[in-house]
Amino acid sequence: MKRLLVIDDELGARESIRAIFSGLYEVLVAESAPRALELISRTHIDLILLDVIMPGMDGMVFLRTARDIFPDIPVIMISASFNNQSIEEARQLHAVGFICKPFDIHEIRNLTAQTLQAADSTRQQRLLQQEISRKFPVNVIGESASIRQVMDAAKAASHTDASVLIIAEAGVGREHLARQIHSWSRRHAEPFVKLDRGGRDTDALNAELFGSVTDITGSKINAGMIDLIGQGSIYLNDVQNFPADTQKRIATAIRQREFTRPGSPLTGVPQAIPHVARFFLACAPDHEGLLPELAACCSDHLIPIPPLRERIEDIPILTMHYIGQLRTSLNARISSVEPEAMQKLQAYPWPGNVRELRNVIERILFLHGDDDVLRTAFLPKEISGDLLPTIDPMAISFHQATDQLHRQMILSALQQSNGVIKNAARLLNVTPRILQHRIDKLKIDVRQF
Repeated sequence: MKRLLVIDDELGARESIRAIFSGLYEVLVAESAPRALELISRTHIDLILLDVIMPGMDGMVFLRTARDIFPDIPVIMISASFNNQSIEEARQLHAVGFICKPFDIHEIRNLTAQTLQAADSTRQQRLLQQEISRKFPVNVIGESASIRQVMDAAKAASHTDASVLIIAEAGVGREHLARQIHSWSRRHAEPFVKLDRGGRDTDALNAELFGSVTDITGSKINAGMIDLIGQGSIYLNDVQNFPADTQKRIATAIRQREFTRPGSPLTGVPQAIPHVARFFLACAPDHEGLLPELAACCSDHLIPIPPLRERIEDIPILTMHYIGQLRTSLNARISSVEPEAMQKLQAYPWPGNVRELRNVIERILFLHGDDDVLRTAFLPKEISGDLLPTIDPMAISFHQATDQLHRQMILSALQQSNGVIKNAARLLNVTPRILQHRIDKLKIDVRQF
């Protein structure tokens, strides 16, 4: 049974509240602030009902002084009257509600029940955050079957020195996975470096990666990334965009564990790469631009990561992870998510994947951090459903964009029809058979509605 603490100097008020909650909650009473502090110090309290005006230390002073002692106990203020100043002051001290004397039985019972329910939800989500941090220390987050397969493959890859090819859309956490594997491996104390092509031409990219020789004698050498990592790991992002010549050099370096510096004489002796140096390659799902010979060098460890829209069961876990990760630095109070808001987050197709989700959570915490709950009203319009999502044609293919649009339309229809395919098909003006085919193709779980 939940335990309430009533702090009021008036005996009649204390006994009145005790009678209102008789049989519903265990009610402790305190006639003064010192007595209340004594009770809080030696017993668990789920909710405090605090009178504003008391002799000695009044309610506001008590709340301000004692917040360090019970930061997580919700407090409802009670008084014969409230003014705007006292309400604002109490809100700043994280009071969650206000009840006027004489008490309305239904009002005080409803507010108390709602407050206790919200506190339970916050506590559960805090435990979830702690469990996430324990299980996933580097930021590869999720408990879906597909992510468990990814993590199993990552574990296997961490026990070898073989190169790894991570196949996934941008924003799903390809670099995080590479870092996770590196952190699990025996090279965890060695460097982990990253290289994007950026705007570099072939010569500049080759020099950045392999170094260069600046004179014909070979006596002046500019070291490349491979020299600098020693026995560490190098992560090549969007390797399908690297020039063919660079990809061939990478393939040779992986296969033979040696390379020739660009600019060295043709008769020069190749310099050996340390045998435990390791390559992590990341490329888009369509593989377009990736040389087959380079892909073949990673054939033992090909790890595909599904996009976020195909593992919506991970969205609540990721959302709470980012709230827990970002709220302190942004000085935000949000610690839980409104159920409707979570449904909206799960219905959105996330073209930018996990990275986009993190950016959305960060923006909400920055703009609405004074609230305790992430609400539907805080979501961007393309997520809340007021607008169709903006799709970047440079980020995804036409077919991906079409699938995302179809997914959003189907999810919206299923939500309106409570998961009844026949009714959803009528809303979409298609036959149930066609809708079922699209649901199967897009891997939509109808059981969520």
